[in-house]
Amino acid sequence: MKYYCIALTALFASKASAASALRKLAVSGSEQDQLDVCYPDRQEIDYEGTSYFFTRQAYHTMCVDDQKQSFEYGAFMGYYTTGEPCASACVTGTTVSQLKGCDPADRPPLSALVGYEYDCDLGTCYCLYNHGTLSDKYSRCFDSMNRSGQGYIPSEPVSTVTAQDRTCYSLHTQPDTRVATQIPTSTPVPPPGSSICTRSPDYTCYKNNGRPACCSSGYTCPSFMTLCDNAGAGVTGNTPCTYSPNYPCWPSTNGRPPCCTQPGGPFVNCPKTEDLEKYQPCESDVEVAME
Repeated sequence: MKYYCIALTALFASKASAASALRKLAVSGSEQDQLDVCYPDRQEIDYEGTSYFFTRQAYHTMCVDDQKQSFEYGAFMGYYTTGEPCASACVTGTTVSQLKGCDPADRPPLSALVGYEYDCDLGTCYCLYNHGTLSDKYSRCFDSMNRSGQGYIPSEPVSTVTAQDRTCYSLHTQPDTRVATQIPTSTPVPPPGSSICTRSPDYTCYKNNGRPACCSSGYTCPSFMTLCDNAGAGVTGNTPCTYSPNYPCWPSTNGRPPCCTQPGGPFVNCPKTEDLEKYQPCESDVEVAME
């Protein structure tokens, strides 16, 4: 009996480490393969007429607002191996939370949800909300809550900062087209406009409801389509402003395109990389290939 109790205690004490070990055994190959399993690129949840798109940002990042403030969160634990269930948990809740008395109608407003973070080693999803959203009445809806975050983004997409153990997923929403097509309407859909903020949304390129960053930044938008900002690991930050400086081309701006130093930054001012030569030409006639 003594040895049975010792073995049972050891089994429970190692539950988290065993789950982490199983996760590592479930994937093979390089570290990149493990990251891809833990942090899938994109999640989509359709709920009550709205589609919720969660897009992975760079690995090892935490979601913050434009002032680098973190967000309040409600956490769900026990999601080892992959963060794929996080999107559904943050939008619709979980069976466990409902058993604790948190019905879908009792959950925090989805309009205040800004994304989620996932920690693969701890098996934990952190559903992120604007500051002032969470209160004690939502305690039954999560395994734990933290209301210390001051982050708030009324319309802009999330930013990120480096965080070793987590990965940030941004959120944008749109009407569920499958539901919308079932609703008869006599109002014709207006054609896309000439402004870059009224053209057809490009959800693959832009985080903020498919619109360029300048459309929600308060800055004046240029006439051309700006850099995509909805990129994940290995792509985020790879802009003309992060290439090796091209001093012969732009000597007066330290080898960077002028748009990199304009108010609002590159995602507000710089054209897409393929249009850079057209809208940000070299100051001289010397052509020097960018690395």
